[in-house]
Amino acid sequence: MDCGQGDRGRSSEGVWGIGGGIMALYLLKPVVWNSNAYLQPSGARVHSGYPKENGYGHEEWNNSKQLEFTEDGKRCKAFHTEGFGNQPLEAHDGRVFVFMIAAHSGRQFLIAVAGNATSLLDETQKKRRLSIVKRLGIGDQFRQDAWSVARVRKLFRDDEDRFTRHWKDEIHWVPNWICPAESYVPFAEPLQLDPQSISGKSSLVRMFGSYQEISRQTALRILDLSPTNLSAQQLKRNCTDESDIQEDLADLDKTGPAASTTRAALIDARLGQGRFRNETLAFWDGKCAITGCGVGEVIRASHLKPWRDSSNKERLDPRNGLPLVAHLDALFDRGLISFGEAGDLLISGLVSDDERCILHLSDGLQKPPHSGTAPYLKWHRDYVFRAG
Repeated sequence: MDCGQGDRGRSSEGVWGIGGGIMALYLLKPVVWNSNAYLQPSGARVHSGYPKENGYGHEEWNNSKQLEFTEDGKRCKAFHTEGFGNQPLEAHDGRVFVFMIAAHSGRQFLIAVAGNATSLLDETQKKRRLSIVKRLGIGDQFRQDAWSVARVRKLFRDDEDRFTRHWKDEIHWVPNWICPAESYVPFAEPLQLDPQSISGKSSLVRMFGSYQEISRQTALRILDLSPTNLSAQQLKRNCTDESDIQEDLADLDKTGPAASTTRAALIDARLGQGRFRNETLAFWDGKCAITGCGVGEVIRASHLKPWRDSSNKERLDPRNGLPLVAHLDALFDRGLISFGEAGDLLISGLVSDDERCILHLSDGLQKPPHSGTAPYLKWHRDYVFRAG
């Protein structure tokens, strides 16, 4: 089995993407704070969950090179998080992106990102977890690391035999995820996050047993904060290359029943077709809103406020649409361009001056946007545009 690549034969509707690829899942997951760079437990005081009860968390070794191994000729990385409840992680084998966040001194930080990961959390995977532990040879060393923490010794009343018995039952949980080694990106310095810009709330999810699913656009915005290195850049490419259309259409089933005509209109709108496309194009005289190109075959009618963040009413609203030629549509979808209130072009700092010339990025919208379009444009500026 290739690390991080699914081999469980999942084929549920709504899981497989275009061309049979497994769809990506982007998750924010709290982990315990650690002041030893996540190389071994640091004894941080916490107020809930497993770390409070035992004085350490299995994730406190996540950045250790001792959790890397070779399988089928591939370099793999094992790591740990607490559980995800009923989330069907196995359905996304090899396509889960886990953003590990930790709270400290009233702030929240990005600790590491694991891309193209596969969950081994299910109880049926215990044998596999134990096999990885044996292969890595981490049992005794990690036990000593944990026992060296004063808080662990206190909680186990300085009874090392008692702790050793506990450890033998718990060690298999350390490697409950695997991913390609190059897809695991730890941060030497934790990156402080702004919850408001990510979720619109004052705080991100905090409980170790909880998680928060995020969109691809939000995942990219968070990755933009990371230091420029090859692994981080590869993760961005993996996120950007993922097609969300099939998943978005599957999500229609989660929003409750709808009349067949409404459902058909929603599907057309997601695909940039039907009435949504026609009415969006009509406002712009059948042309690209920037270039004025009228070749319909290269014009896409996309949503300003992304589909998965919109209500059904917003999904069908032509004022939430913008006709753009393909390359401009791709830039807009990835948050590399946006538009000001008057339709002026905003270009991400992630696009170099040379690339701006190659892409002919200079002009804004051909005419001022409709007043009904303003709130959708603002949403795109606030939550999709990657200023860079």
